Amino acid sequence: MNRTYNIVWNAARNMYVVASELSRGDSRMKTQVRSVAAMVLLALSPLSAQAESTSEVTNAMVTGETVDASDRQHSYSSGMAISAYSGSPLDKGASLKAQVDNVLELESGNAYILNGESQSFDSVSVGVGSMLDLDGGELTIGHGSRYRWVSFFEGIVTGSGLLNLYSELNIRSTSDLSGLSATINIEQGAQVISETTNLGRGDIVVDGLLSIFSPAGGDLSNSLSGSGEVSTVWDLTVSGDNDSFNGTWIIGANKDMDADLAVADASALGAGNIINGGTLTLRGAEDWTLNSGNVISDYNTYDGDTIVGSYVGKVVKEDANTITVAHANTYSGGTGIEAGTLNADHTGALGTGDVANYATLNLNAAGQYTLTNITTFDGGTTSLAAGATLATGILDQQDGSVLSINLGTDASSPIITAHDASLGGTLNITGIGNINNPLTHDPYAFTLIDADNAINGDFDTLTVAGMEARKVDFLTVDSHVNSADDTQYELTTSLSWYADEKLAATDAHGTFTLSDPNENFTLNTELVDVNPNSVTGWDGKTLTKAGDGTLTLNVANTWSGDTRVNDGTLWLTDSGVIGASGSTQAVNVAEGATFGGSGVVNGDVYNSGNIAMSHGGETGNTLTINGNYHGDNGSQININSQLGDDSSPTDKLVISGDTSGNTMVYVANVNGKGAQTKNGIEVIDVGGQSSGTFEQGNRVQIGLYEYRLYEDGGDWYLRSQSSVPPEPDDGDCSGTDDTPVTPQYRPDIGAYLGNQWMVRNLQMQTLYDREGSQYHNEDGSVWMRFKAGNAASQAADGNVDINNNYSQIQLGGDILTWGNGVQSLKAGGMASYVNADTDSTSNRGADGSQFSASGNVGGYNLGIYATWFADAQHHRGLYVDSWYQYGFYNNSVQNGSEGSESYDSTAQAASLEGGYRYDIALENQHTLSLTPQAQVVWQRYSADSVTDNNGTRISGQDSDNWNTRLGLRVDGKLHKNKTSIIQPFAEVNWLYTSGDVAVSFDDAETKQGIPSNRVQAKVGIQVNLDSQWSITGQVVGETGSHNYNDLNGSLNLRYSW
Repeated sequence: MNRTYNIVWNAARNMYVVASELSRGDSRMKTQVRSVAAMVLLALSPLSAQAESTSEVTNAMVTGETVDASDRQHSYSSGMAISAYSGSPLDKGASLKAQVDNVLELESGNAYILNGESQSFDSVSVGVGSMLDLDGGELTIGHGSRYRWVSFFEGIVTGSGLLNLYSELNIRSTSDLSGLSATINIEQGAQVISETTNLGRGDIVVDGLLSIFSPAGGDLSNSLSGSGEVSTVWDLTVSGDNDSFNGTWIIGANKDMDADLAVADASALGAGNIINGGTLTLRGAEDWTLNSGNVISDYNTYDGDTIVGSYVGKVVKEDANTITVAHANTYSGGTGIEAGTLNADHTGALGTGDVANYATLNLNAAGQYTLTNITTFDGGTTSLAAGATLATGILDQQDGSVLSINLGTDASSPIITAHDASLGGTLNITGIGNINNPLTHDPYAFTLIDADNAINGDFDTLTVAGMEARKVDFLTVDSHVNSADDTQYELTTSLSWYADEKLAATDAHGTFTLSDPNENFTLNTELVDVNPNSVTGWDGKTLTKAGDGTLTLNVANTWSGDTRVNDGTLWLTDSGVIGASGSTQAVNVAEGATFGGSGVVNGDVYNSGNIAMSHGGETGNTLTINGNYHGDNGSQININSQLGDDSSPTDKLVISGDTSGNTMVYVANVNGKGAQTKNGIEVIDVGGQSSGTFEQGNRVQIGLYEYRLYEDGGDWYLRSQSSVPPEPDDGDCSGTDDTPVTPQYRPDIGAYLGNQWMVRNLQMQTLYDREGSQYHNEDGSVWMRFKAGNAASQAADGNVDINNNYSQIQLGGDILTWGNGVQSLKAGGMASYVNADTDSTSNRGADGSQFSASGNVGGYNLGIYATWFADAQHHRGLYVDSWYQYGFYNNSVQNGSEGSESYDSTAQAASLEGGYRYDIALENQHTLSLTPQAQVVWQRYSADSVTDNNGTRISGQDSDNWNTRLGLRVDGKLHKNKTSIIQPFAEVNWLYTSGDVAVSFDDAETKQGIPSNRVQAKVGIQVNLDSQWSITGQVVGETGSHNYNDLNGSLNLRYSW
């Protein structure tokens, strides 16, 4: 059927439209149109730009569903438009293009498909029920147009490609962009106003304005980039990866709407600044930091440079995570912390508004925070770090809240200034021992809060570093409103050590009790001898550390009595000193207690507990004892060292006097990679008589090496060697001292190498291993082979001995056979299971220590084979055999007391073998055969990397190798009867392997020492039990340099038909 399309003027729309004579009221045509798979296709010809003149087409004949362009270009004059109404299908076969201004308008039932092409329109309207499909093409709207047309998306917009916008586009709530994967480019000067957050799945480049006007809210999950603006006047969640967006976020540009922009990580906001006239909600399951470019300010309206209106925005912290804001912001609408933790790491991070804290707020920056008001509600905690101060209008600490203040070394009063203050809940003070004013003869008074008006209420509880003040025995602490000035809140504190200097409620004593293991009190105050106290029985010169917490001494102290570390930890910083120079006082470390650090003890140390120089993950600290050291049985010293060569950074204990007793030394590696030492890493320096013994308490394996503790000249060293180091002068006249020192290797080297070699070795096979004798001419067979043996080798230049025990069971059978009476070809499949155990023993250390490790590998090989015989009947003459195998294995290594590791590996191999059999006839139908052979095998091995319990990464096992074999086989054929034949055989082979077996420990490689050239000998016998069954047994020996040997036996059972 032919239809006619007219280009006619539509007065209501003020444009020309293309309309069918059946475009209105023809339900049959609507049904037909809906049945067309592509709906309606319109493609615009790229040739119009080349036309010199235009002809206005008012009628076009349509054959079926396609505009018949009759090989001519259909153009129309400036100002005209293409409009497809319901029921008027346009096909991509039509070539319709405007010369100057062009408009695409689609209504219900119509579609426009770009079909991978590029097209430009002044405006595009996609009506409800219609579809625009970019289909991999590029659509540009509004570029270079003389008019500021407005485009509308109300229907389906889908497809991949590019959508370039240069004018205004309204996306209505009826639109469906779920299938749109194209990149949307909103160019500078363009704007997109969307009533939905469903903007497809593609990236959006915003250099103009993207305005989300969705009353239903939603999640904008597209990835945004560009330097334009993104705004919302309703609730909006942004979850895309927007790291490349450095434009502006605008929240709530309407006074009648309370907009909320919610983000859950830093990438959602990119580097864009934020103009906030509503609420910015910070969420997330993980901790994150607001990007420095996310400067938050109020939304202001201007008349020229004058602000004529302002919408103040607020920030709300939700969820249990921690969010950090580390830059200044200028918003004034306030901050709410409803859950989790908000770290304000800049004094301007919270703007200038009110703060409502229901959770945790940490003011971490040094300097003054200025806030309008701050309220900490029940369950909330507001903390001021050392150096932080706060200026606010109203300070309101409600019942159940916590105000925590850290008094740093530079703290100056007051910490908080306020117009009004209302107090309740808990006051927690930390850092009392850090303030510069020493807590000596006079109690120290410090103004915490200075208000303009009388302070209302008081804190219910006072704690010191989380401990109830009344339980802090080493301090006399009080906090109160100043009785002489009720606008000031003061903290009064003094050390109990100096309590008798003034009349104090607590009697003087020298005990520092910190009960909680997490408690840490740092004392910057010098402790000197004072008068004894008869009430407490204290001598005025003895310090006792009690409780499981930590007391840190940060200055030089001169008390002359004993120091008793009964519980917990007593720690000395670099400037921490116990006792005056020349003192002979004692430091007694009780069982279970810890003493240490990087300071100086002027006196003797009696250790029944632990001594350490560094905290976990640190190294390079020295603890100096200017006196004697005694270690009771069970005492220990903990050394952190970056284990490498002699110059490695390490903790060190320096003892100027004598040593006695027995102490266990435990060594922890800190980022060391291991290296060969000569003299060793000195960890204990003894200046006097070295009568004490220091015994290594744990094995230390780093890199390839085993580190052991040795005494040399009274000092103690960590060495990775198996022999005593040479004397400084070895008699070398050249002046150098290069006598080589053999390291002590870790034993698990051999376990990893042994697992690898077993996998590679058990994939190797020859035609005769698989088939037995060639004295058979059956059409096909199935076979089974069992092999078991023992191998011995060495690694690490002969310093690690490896012994393997292995077994293999293999099944196979012919699948395809072919013969023409002269030649034959057969192919089959095979599978095997292999299992091997490895025992590895390292070389003996200079202290007599020697260690072992074991390995195991088990897994499966799957393969195929094909064999061609030039002589199908007797298998004389030339033959060619080939096979391919792929194996996958489970590996484990048990490294003594150091634990075990598991990993996976794979291996594949491909073989090509050829030979030529010469038969020599003997009497009585006996035959002697000679078969020279050659074989080449390519093999690839791959194993997972693992990290052991000491942090060493074991890797570097992946390899590609070539293996070759040249050999001669001698077969005998002894006829017993017609069906029973005995076939003894012998074989000698020269084996060559191109690459050794290797493994790396922290990038230090070592090899097994498998000889490249090896000699192999085989002897065996095959017995044909009858015309179908045969059994073969053989023994194989293999030898080579580096003490390598292998001895195995196998049994092959075969059934032929």
